[in-house]
Amino acid sequence: MLMNKYDLTIVGGGIVGLSLACALSSKMRIAVVEARTPEFNWHSDSFGLRVSAITPASRRLFQNIGVWSVIENDRVAAYDEMLVFDGESEGSITFSSQDIGESTLGHIIENRVIQKVLWEKVSASCDVFSPVKFTDIIEKDNGVQLVLDDNRVVNTSLLVAADGAFSAVRKFLGVDHKERDYGHTAIVANIQCEKPHANIARQRFEKTGPLALLPISDPNVCSIVWSQTHDEAQRLLGMDTETFNRAITLRFESRLGNLQLLSERVHFPLLYRHAESYLHNKCIFVGDAAHTIHPLAGQGLNLGLGDVSDLVNVIDFAVEKQRDFTARDTLRKYERAARARNVSMLTAMDGFRLLFGSENPYVLHARSQGLSFFNNHRFLKSLFVPA
Repeated sequence: MLMNKYDLTIVGGGIVGLSLACALSSKMRIAVVEARTPEFNWHSDSFGLRVSAITPASRRLFQNIGVWSVIENDRVAAYDEMLVFDGESEGSITFSSQDIGESTLGHIIENRVIQKVLWEKVSASCDVFSPVKFTDIIEKDNGVQLVLDDNRVVNTSLLVAADGAFSAVRKFLGVDHKERDYGHTAIVANIQCEKPHANIARQRFEKTGPLALLPISDPNVCSIVWSQTHDEAQRLLGMDTETFNRAITLRFESRLGNLQLLSERVHFPLLYRHAESYLHNKCIFVGDAAHTIHPLAGQGLNLGLGDVSDLVNVIDFAVEKQRDFTARDTLRKYERAARARNVSMLTAMDGFRLLFGSENPYVLHARSQGLSFFNNHRFLKSLFVPA
């Protein structure tokens, strides 16, 4: 069954894809195709396992698309300080909101809270096809036909792949990507802290990987992202609860007192991925479909939301000038802007990962001295904190 033509069809109903739909829904006819309808009926006392550190830039995007006030009224933890310390030396550095001229460094928010607000807004302003998958992508001179597994066919001027790190769209279209194993497995869980976190984000580096404690809305609950070598991660995952509690308390130097698991431990391998191109004819790649990054700086989602801002800017400009927003010259502007920004962050995170993973005593000494040096220079620190 042939559907009416859309200006934009987004494959993927995660935060990035839904944010793009919200940003353009008042100007275009938009469809969202999502393989799994999300479930939002969680218990009010529970905390989602996946959280994101939302930067001021991402917050401004949410404000612009009219969802921030709703998100903010739910469970949000603003933090105005971030402490980074080296577990192998005495070096440390503290970032504050003053370093970037903002009232806060950012907000820690459960991903499910953000997705729920976006999903409700998109459902009221766009056509949502879910749960459904595509079975074919037929490229035309003037757009794309997306064939769904319920036999419907969606005609669209522009297709946007926002379907995650294992993007089915990217694979179907044969768009190459670079991939390598970071050598780490991430362990994610929620923990109870004996001492209140005081809305400070904390991260400890050691040779086997970083441990981040991210404050959430409860003053004594943090989300942990513990990135460890694969072997060390398996050892930690094999521990019973009490042994794991002692291990994480010791690794975090008892800075927040005794730490205790509140949730299950989930884990996943960390892989670097970067698409060779963000553009394939009338298809654009955004978010994890275009790039994935090590979580040590918590910038994965923010990079995807930056893609949204870049794409909205070039589409808005083309529409304002009454130009074809699907023209290759227009879409190339998005690719250039997004790729330059993302490559910069991907390269920086590779450098940090290698620096803090070194056991060389000379590197350890230089690292400690370097952290202390940076800690005394606000301008230098501001260069490393996304505003």
